[in-house]
Amino acid sequence: MISLFKIPLFLPVALVLSSMLSRADDSMNPPDGTVTANPFPGFTWKAHPEAFLDVSRPVEYEIRISAKTSGETQTIDEDRVALNRYVHDRPLAAGSYEWQVRSIRSGEQDGTWSAPSSFTIREPDKVVMVDVAKGLVAGIAEALKMADENRGKSVRIVVPPGDHPVDPSFKGALFDVSGRSDVVIDGTGARIRFSSRKQGLLLAEKCQHIAVIGFDCSFAKGSLRVQGRVRAFDPATHGVTVAIDEGFPGFDASDSQSQDIFYLLEDEKGGRLKSGAPNFFRADGPIVREADGTWSFQHVRHGSFFKVGDRYGYNFRSGSAHLIDASGSHGITASGLTTTGWGGMQFVSMEGGDFRILHCTTRFGEGEWMTGNADGVHIRGHDIGPWIEGLHIDAIGDDGVALYARPSMMKSVEPGADRRMAVCRNEFFNLEAGDDVAFFQPMEGRILLETQVETVSPVDGGFTVTFAAPLPDDIRFKGPLQQATQIWNRSKSCGDFIIRRSSFLNIRRYGSVFRAKRGVVENNQYRGISSRAVVFRNEGEWPNGLYASDIIVRGNTIIDAGFDSAEPQAPVAFLFEAYRRSAACVGPRRILIENNLFEDCARPEIQFNWVGDAVVRSNRARSSDGSMIPTKIRAKDSTGIRDASP
Repeated sequence: MISLFKIPLFLPVALVLSSMLSRADDSMNPPDGTVTANPFPGFTWKAHPEAFLDVSRPVEYEIRISAKTSGETQTIDEDRVALNRYVHDRPLAAGSYEWQVRSIRSGEQDGTWSAPSSFTIREPDKVVMVDVAKGLVAGIAEALKMADENRGKSVRIVVPPGDHPVDPSFKGALFDVSGRSDVVIDGTGARIRFSSRKQGLLLAEKCQHIAVIGFDCSFAKGSLRVQGRVRAFDPATHGVTVAIDEGFPGFDASDSQSQDIFYLLEDEKGGRLKSGAPNFFRADGPIVREADGTWSFQHVRHGSFFKVGDRYGYNFRSGSAHLIDASGSHGITASGLTTTGWGGMQFVSMEGGDFRILHCTTRFGEGEWMTGNADGVHIRGHDIGPWIEGLHIDAIGDDGVALYARPSMMKSVEPGADRRMAVCRNEFFNLEAGDDVAFFQPMEGRILLETQVETVSPVDGGFTVTFAAPLPDDIRFKGPLQQATQIWNRSKSCGDFIIRRSSFLNIRRYGSVFRAKRGVVENNQYRGISSRAVVFRNEGEWPNGLYASDIIVRGNTIIDAGFDSAEPQAPVAFLFEAYRRSAACVGPRRILIENNLFEDCARPEIQFNWVGDAVVRSNRARSSDGSMIPTKIRAKDSTGIRDASP
């Protein structure tokens, strides 16, 4: 019996040392006495019964982790979190440990510490050294084969320190561990020198308990993009002429000029985008090499933004490999990775869960103005959202962190007295019994129903689903995904996510964007974010919804954000919308925004559209004379917005 709170409750605290297909608010096992070779333990416990009921008084938890050596116990980690989960952010050495947790509620006496729960980190069953004398690619292939021979056991693959070039003929991920479990890939600080944007570090599809740690990755100059200066703009023809810096390829190196993007940069400001200009451009037609070595193209709509002397970048996004792709996987950890960029996106996972990204850093390659080509973190449809801590991303070509979902669509509603059954299409289907779902009519911007899934059965061309409540009458079956009635799985919305103690600098578009059920964005720095720094948007034209709820945004420093359009944008915003129009009901709800500092940002600093129950307090803005002033709030079509600042 464990009493975590002031009132005596049986709330078992269970250690999660292996990621499971269960949600973070369930009681998790294995219990006290667990032994594992996973050096990145994660912890979860039963949520306080009043968690997120009143966002003005958040429930928090203190956790304490101790090492046990020679009969003594020494605390190695103490932390405080606003979710009932925790990830220790550094690998633990083999040894014996114990941990405890207690709840803390604003205005109440702290809860009682739980009894210590023990666990042991052991050495892996097998250690495999990569023989780089055979060549990096061949050595890794041999090591993976040896790991396969030890399936069912824990394996550590070790790459020796040194400088390891990757042959240009190689394509894909160096480490393809798809379908495997319990593997640690230890880079020991090795420097991996990629020669092509077609190369990546890790592919881990349908895996569990994989960790990749300690690599320094770089890409050959010019392998990811073109960069240079604008030479001329002809307003009569809307023609743009650009020169290319030495060491970078021509635009004919692109796999798809219609998909790859231009962006303009401020002069001598690293990777910061140009103020007042759109955050990306695509040429109208081909980009043509001229006799003098310059290149020209037309841009009727936005060509006038290209001024003589401007710096520009052009990212080869199409056909490029991701640095780490962990789709369909659970319990993947990326730790201590450094890179000068990536061809596609940096960290990617679709329809998995519990992705940990810890103390990973981008840095500039020699003579380069940008690093990554697209999103830093791109995660869709996870049952447990990512834990992101100590991440440093600078100068990338799309969102710093993007967490989202995609909806299911119905083919028909089954006839019957209770009208609780529908046949759903295969596309983006991810419903399971017990999932919380919301029915959304995007053409009107209305949430039609919020209920639960009771049963799921496969049928030809889809799935028959029974819901806990009768389905609405005005369901739209026809049209593309963006227009038909959508079923959003709120239980697989990348919820229970953490973004903390990280820095996002010079990001094209959003610093962190999410559509999740429960999450915390705390103690981060956002600087030079071209659009909004911290934002919920369901983006009906993609769609990427449905709505965010039970969100805490606190203690962040936001500097120089929201400058990539003629109209300044609030750096923190919760914006609910329909397909190509305003919404017609409240979506986001239970939001706390507190103790954030804004500097050199647009006013108002905080914006709400179609939001219900939000508390804003103790946020500050630094004025041009250096003094601190209260932040401004803009709320439209919203209810229960409370400014609780002292």
